[in-house]
Amino acid sequence: MLPGVNVVSYQCSESSTSEGIEQVFDKAEAFRDEANDIISVVLLDEAGLAENSPNNPLKVLHSRLEPTDGSKPKVAVVGISNWALDTAKMNRAIHISRPDPTKSDLEETAFTILGTFAAHGARTLGRVKYHVPALAGAYHK
Repeated sequence: MLPGVNVVSYQCSESSTSEGIEQVFDKAEAFRDEANDIISVVLLDEAGLAENSPNNPLKVLHSRLEPTDGSKPKVAVVGISNWALDTAKMNRAIHISRPDPTKSDLEETAFTILGTFAAHGARTLGRVKYHVPALAGAYHK
């Protein structure tokens, strides 16, 4: 049986501070220490915004991802960003990059979402489906 996962989220912004990110790590580590059968994960949402902060809050990642005492990190970290972080942070992680969606990707996504609504009995979807290609094209531009 796989262990459970506890996710501690932090919404990054241009006003993020090192102290705020440290508190999230401390909270995740405390939870992990209380429940040994749980993996604790820090989720840094919009990490790129923190990268632009004059406070340089992401500098704490260096010590959290590579502890100076030679031990393994106590928690896992997932950072989501719309752009790449600086190289010193990126080389400590797996970087997954997705291209911008094509117009047909957007249409397929919209039709899939609409199909989910239709499965739940929504009645006005016929008219909406007619406009999907134009909406997808406008969004893509």
